[in-house]
Amino acid sequence: MQIIPALYIKEGKPAIYRPGDYERLEFLPYDPYDLIDEISRHNVQRIYLVDVDASIDNGLDNKALIASLANTTIPDLEVGGGINNMDYLKSLQYSGVDHFVLGSVVFENFDFLVEISEAKHIHNEKIMISLDLLDGQLTCHGWTDPADDSTMRSMIRKCLDQGFTRFICTDINSTHRESGPDILFYKELVEQFPEAIFAASGQINTFEDVDHLKAVGIKEAIVGNSIYRDFSLLDQISEYNRKDEKENKN
Repeated sequence: MQIIPALYIKEGKPAIYRPGDYERLEFLPYDPYDLIDEISRHNVQRIYLVDVDASIDNGLDNKALIASLANTTIPDLEVGGGINNMDYLKSLQYSGVDHFVLGSVVFENFDFLVEISEAKHIHNEKIMISLDLLDGQLTCHGWTDPADDSTMRSMIRKCLDQGFTRFICTDINSTHRESGPDILFYKELVEQFPEAIFAASGQINTFEDVDHLKAVGIKEAIVGNSIYRDFSLLDQISEYNRKDEKENKN
C-alpha cells in the first residue's frame, strides 16, 4: 500500500477541492511550484495532479502549468483532468508525466482508449482509469454529471477487456463525508476483479483507514486537502510508504 497525495489545480492555483462543490472552493496560499517543492522536501515520491477546470469542462484548463510542473522535483507524477486526445497525452508524456489518469473520456469516447492500447509510444500500465461514485451514482466531469446508464463494475470490465488494469475508484457519500471509506465496497471490487490494481480515493481520513484498505487488497490510497494544512502529515505519509516498501521487500 502506498499513500499518494493529490494536488488540485484550479485557475492556476492549488485548491482544496470538494467533489462537485464549487461554491466553497478554497484556494491554498501557496504558489504551485513552491508547494510541489515543499512536498518533495518531505521525501514524498509520487503525487497526483488534477486539473479541476479541465475536469468540469468549463472552457478553462491548466495544461501549460501542469506540463511545466512535470519538470519539477517529484520523481513520479500522475496527471488527470482533460486528457481526451492523443496530442495532449503525448505533450504530457514528453513533458515528463509518468502516469495518465483518464476520467470522463472513458464514457464519452471509449475509442480513445482503444487508440491508446494500439499505440506503441504509451504502455497500458501507464494509464489509470478514474471512476467516481457520488451517493452511489457513477459520475463524470468532476462529479457534476451522471455517467449515463453505466455502472462502475461494467466499466471496469470493459477497460480490463481492453488491457487496462489500473483504476482509481472514488466513493463519496455527500451526507457523511467524515465517515471514512466504505471498506466493504472496495473489498467486493478486489474480489470481483482480482486482475485489477485498485487505488482508493475519497473520505480517507486516518492511517487506520489506509490500513483497512490495505487489508482488503487496495494498492494505493489517494489523499488530499488536510495534508496541506499540516505539512507534518507529509512526513508521516513518507514514513508509511517507506515502511510498506521495506515490508514488501522482505
